[in-house]
Amino acid sequence: MSEGARRGDGKPDVAQGFQLLAQTVSRYTGIKRFDAGAVLTFTGFRELVDALGGVDIYVDQRTPSQHLRPDGSGRSAGNGPAGYGGPQMVYEVGMRHLVGWQALDYSRQRYLPGGDYTRQRHHQQLIRAVMAKALSLDVARDPLEFDRVLRALGQTLTFDGRGRPALDYGYALSGLRPETLTLVTLPGAGVGRGAGYRGEQLTAEGREFISELLAGRADAYLRAHPALVVR
Repeated sequence: MSEGARRGDGKPDVAQGFQLLAQTVSRYTGIKRFDAGAVLTFTGFRELVDALGGVDIYVDQRTPSQHLRPDGSGRSAGNGPAGYGGPQMVYEVGMRHLVGWQALDYSRQRYLPGGDYTRQRHHQQLIRAVMAKALSLDVARDPLEFDRVLRALGQTLTFDGRGRPALDYGYALSGLRPETLTLVTLPGAGVGRGAGYRGEQLTAEGREFISELLAGRADAYLRAHPALVVR
């Protein structure tokens, strides 16, 4: 994403970054193409949640914020894990209604058991919560309401629909229901050369899921490996 966005001599191009990201994931997984993709900045995600009136989510583990105080203001510099100190916003286990700044803050936390893989799970849970709220408001079937949300996002949203507008995709997906979606987390592990960290790669279980997905056997594989399903 970063490499693709920086190609060329001009200002970084988010859409160009997404295109290289999609190509990379396609080559790694064998999934030939993505029909559409959307990239939201931090500001955009916060404004999307606020435009929908907040979201309801089950916080699955106690999550202290490294960045914000309980009132939403920034924490001061300190000796904590992320270089911050002072009072922390804490998201306790249970059903919570989160407004924009809270949803963004919750999604950013990775100094937790499970590290960045826990953060990815929380991202997926928030995507489901945002979709549930948008569907409950029938945003995708109301062109005026859909346009209102897009205008609220403004330049914080980059959408690549291979020539089709976002409204077309929104309407096509408006019949989905959150409970029918299966979100999958693929286990990975760090790789390196000597003492140098090179990045992450899927474990054998994660790579096998991709193979089964391409073969049309994803449902059976997930039944046999229920830990991959995001609850």
